Amino acid sequence: MARDPSESARSASYQALVKVQRGGNRIPFFCVHGAGGNVLNFRDISRRMNPAQPFFGLQALGVDGFSQPHGSIDEMARAYLAEIRDAIPDGPYLFGGYSAGGIVAYEMARILTLAGERVALLALIDTMHPRAPVRRTGVGVRLDRLRREGMAYVIEAWERRRRDWTIREDLRKVERHIARGETIPFALRNAHLVRNFRRIAGAYEPKPWPGRATLFRAETIGYLYRDAGPTYGWDREVLGGVEVVAMPGDHHTLLLGKNAEPLARALDAAIERATPSLS
Repeated sequence: MARDPSESARSASYQALVKVQRGGNRIPFFCVHGAGGNVLNFRDISRRMNPAQPFFGLQALGVDGFSQPHGSIDEMARAYLAEIRDAIPDGPYLFGGYSAGGIVAYEMARILTLAGERVALLALIDTMHPRAPVRRTGVGVRLDRLRREGMAYVIEAWERRRRDWTIREDLRKVERHIARGETIPFALRNAHLVRNFRRIAGAYEPKPWPGRATLFRAETIGYLYRDAGPTYGWDREVLGGVEVVAMPGDHHTLLLGKNAEPLARALDAAIERATPSLS
């Protein structure tokens, strides 16, 4: 049986590993946070998975509002792997990541494979490739959407503008707290970490990986990403192929509430297929 990762990493000054579900004797599943850095949204899915499945989240440096977030995807991946390998020195490993966290999980899998370790599962939970195409939103496109979608588009556009304005205001407040050497208040940490993650993800260039990934893709796709393709672009680097599994909900809801049940079942099944004699 693998050691409890939260116990072996306890002495570190910074601890990424968070025990979300203790589980039993199965191989632990490690899931990387989304762009906001915390693992609170893993609660619903972990509680609906096999009770024997240990589930550990990886939270970002900076969730305390004081420590400096990681400066690159590679740095983040290696920091998380240091804690994971301190707990489980040898594979097989089960990795996953929600949203932008799947990018970090991909780099973790790539690093361990190069080191000769076995990554039995890479689960990308609605993770876009960092170079996935994004639809243009010029004046012509907006007018066309207004004609086709009517009031639904007006409401969406207004909500987006309101959200963007709020984020800009929050980031100005973040900069003032940083300049004064103050802890960033809890309400502002998400905006701070999302901005940092977008910056480092934009600078990340994925390299090919010989393994196979499973993409748990939301059935409802936002307008900007409807041209990203069935695998969200991951088939370019994942040389062993990408299995696509459609999940109810959209990018923000597939982990939550009633949508967590089918995702938990699908993830359990993927783990069992990946480790038939070891789980």
